[in-house]
Amino acid sequence: MTTKMTKKDKFAIVKGIVEKSNCKDKAELLEFIDKEITMLNKRSGKSGETAKQKENEVLKAQILDAFKDL
Repeated sequence: MTTKMTKKDKFAIVKGIVEKSNCKDKAELLEFIDKEITMLNKRSGKSGETAKQKENEVLKAQILDAFKDL
């Protein structure tokens, strides 16, 4: 089974290609790629608990307390 390549992986490959190239806008392209990777990192960091999951934590605690009394 192969794992799917993420956007971050693809940008890393493109960055490597651009670094080895002699294009005239190399610095601008590298800056763009770094910015995109940074935005992807920020976005992936925000994928914490949803509001519903936080609500469920309260219910979970109440259920565990109820089982302690049995």
